[in-house]
Amino acid sequence: MRISLVPEGIRLLLSDLDFTLAPKSTPRPDAAVRKWIDGLRSAGIRVMILSNNRRPQRVETFCRDLGITYVGHAKKPQPAGFRR
Repeated sequence: MRISLVPEGIRLLLSDLDFTLAPKSTPRPDAAVRKWIDGLRSAGIRVMILSNNRRPQRVETFCRDLGITYVGHAKKPQPAGFRR
């Protein structure tokens, strides 16, 4: 079953990076992640990475390749990273 996010009023999707979108050892997004992000974009949904990763270069490189923004070292589940 596919759920459409737009009719539910969802315009932003926050995702983790490490072990969610890619293994921690994967420096760049693969074709499946790129296709997924492109599909969300075409549906009008903005994607942003919210990562606890303490190495900003990894998150920055991954997100730059996708053209999306991120908050690194977010210290989830504390609310400060979500607010940033």
